[in-house]
Amino acid sequence: KQSMGDLGHPTSHGNFVHLYVNGLYFGLHNLTERLEDDFFAEHLGGENEHWEINKDLSGGGSRWSQMMTIANGNITDNTTYNSIKDYLDVENFADYMLLHFYADSEDWPHHNGYAAANPVSGDGKYRFWCWDQEIVLDKYAWNRYDHAGGAGAPFQRLRLSDEFRILFADRVRRHMFNGGAITEQA
Repeated sequence: KQSMGDLGHPTSHGNFVHLYVNGLYFGLHNLTERLEDDFFAEHLGGENEHWEINKDLSGGGSRWSQMMTIANGNITDNTTYNSIKDYLDVENFADYMLLHFYADSEDWPHHNGYAAANPVSGDGKYRFWCWDQEIVLDKYAWNRYDHAGGAGAPFQRLRLSDEFRILFADRVRRHMFNGGAITEQA
């Protein structure tokens, strides 16, 4: 979550705490803001009930379905790619995917993430948030690049677009070189 914030995107905040219940130690926990409609409304605006949330990347509502219908069209056509931008914050999505590829997230992209859009009082674009990604940077063997579940579904379609590939390459250069947020120094 902190790395996503370092990439320049809103994220939930938390603190590590030692948890005791009735004097019994329950270990170290990450007490954090939940990614629910009130979080999105507070941090990005609009009313709670205006947010469509794809919890755990298991499938969204009507807005998600509309976005995927466009993505499943001729995404190599710039008109179709530009249409998807009304449904998806492509920079946020590219950064979200890049971070997970870099971290070699184990139980992702079909699990442990959130996407949310506010089509009523917001811009209607889905943005992605990291959630429960404690199994990272350990094996470098998962290779999720071709996975088509969860967040992988729109990525598999978008990577067919020359425009998205250029955007993705630009985001790689920005974040992985010259002191970017996910360089070794950072």
